[in-house]
Amino acid sequence: MLKLTAALSLAVVLVAAAPTAQAQTFPVKMANHNKGYFKGFSSVVLPSYNFTVITANQATAVGGGAASRLNKVLFGVDEAAMRRMADEAHADLRAQFTAAGIPVASDQAAQAVVTANAVPLQPGNLDIVKATGGITVNKSLRQSYVTVGATSAPMLAAFKSVLGGGPGVAAATKAAENSAKGHADGAMVVIPTLVVDFASMQAGVQSNTRRTTATTSGGASFAIRGVASGIFFGKVYNGGKNVFPFYVRPEGDYGSAAPFAADVAGAATVAPTSAFGDNAARGDAVLVNLTAWEGLVRDAYKSYNATVVKAALAGK
Repeated sequence: MLKLTAALSLAVVLVAAAPTAQAQTFPVKMANHNKGYFKGFSSVVLPSYNFTVITANQATAVGGGAASRLNKVLFGVDEAAMRRMADEAHADLRAQFTAAGIPVASDQAAQAVVTANAVPLQPGNLDIVKATGGITVNKSLRQSYVTVGATSAPMLAAFKSVLGGGPGVAAATKAAENSAKGHADGAMVVIPTLVVDFASMQAGVQSNTRRTTATTSGGASFAIRGVASGIFFGKVYNGGKNVFPFYVRPEGDYGSAAPFAADVAGAATVAPTSAFGDNAARGDAVLVNLTAWEGLVRDAYKSYNATVVKAALAGK
């Protein structure tokens, strides 16, 4: 819940007046993988596109009786905006493969196979994970997030909460495989997950002969969380009966210095901690300029999708 109404009102005005950033390219690069995995694919199927938005970042530091916690909470991005970005990202990936000369199955054909193979969909095409409080030894970073699927390429149930462990890679790989069986030989299923963040956080504990101190800090900062993102592939062979599944992800995170939000200290809730009985926890609101945020998301998914297409073509 927001607090400090006057400060928030001022921040809303400042955010609304902030200039929109110029379009940019994120230097997304895939981690090392076997390019031969892509060899022989001739068309693409896009049954699911997942878009994950980090909605809260909680940094905690604890040691020697000292404790500090900082919680940054995203405000100004609603579910409708997230779904809109997921739909755009899915359409852009289709357009980029098509522009590269790769045939792409229709959404109807992709979903027909998902249905025929009884691949479960995530209820509501939505996954919400909230992470607050918890036990920390030394330091920790906990994240809350929302994942939505594209309307015409919805989230598969096996991909629920993959960012936080969820059912694991094995279940997601099986779902990707089952989304591909029945397509023609040479078809390749592509199921991306793109994760974006809104804040950079730090936590640390320092000790000397006199005392131990715990510190946390952070601020608004847009980024693609590449290590948390990734793409499941499934290449069809043997008359549509068999699928070769594999996974590729970006090698790192990719940030932007473009302004898109304002920090309002103390304007959001936080799970309490204490240092010798004193509350050392603070919750900050990060108020987003939605136009600027959407511009950065568009830059992010275009860069991410371009890297997916480039990786596929490099191995083809």
